Amino acid sequence: MTLDPEIKRFTNLKCLQLHGNYINDLEEIKKLADLEFLFELTLNGNPIEEIPGYRLFVLALMYQKNENLRKLDTVIVTDQEFDSVLVWKGFKRWTFDHIKTLKINN
Repeated sequence: MTLDPEIKRFTNLKCLQLHGNYINDLEEIKKLADLEFLFELTLNGNPIEEIPGYRLFVLALMYQKNENLRKLDTVIVTDQEFDSVLVWKGFKRWTFDHIKTLKINN
């Protein structure tokens, strides 16, 4: 499944529930990074959940432009996860260049 780019038009969106939508490519999550007020996101029940390190990859993608996301898959983002993502941002060239290879094929 692909996310419609029109989602970016909802700039004041605070909560988005996309669980169980057959999202199998982390590239789709990049479309949500522009939603600067997004506080809560659910993606559980999608094939991308099977990707090792899925949670940190999603957080890293979401924190590219802002760091407002505080809840992912109904679980509060921990200080340790937040710190890990900040470290990843330092290595983002490697991380984001390799995200294209992290796709679950059904």
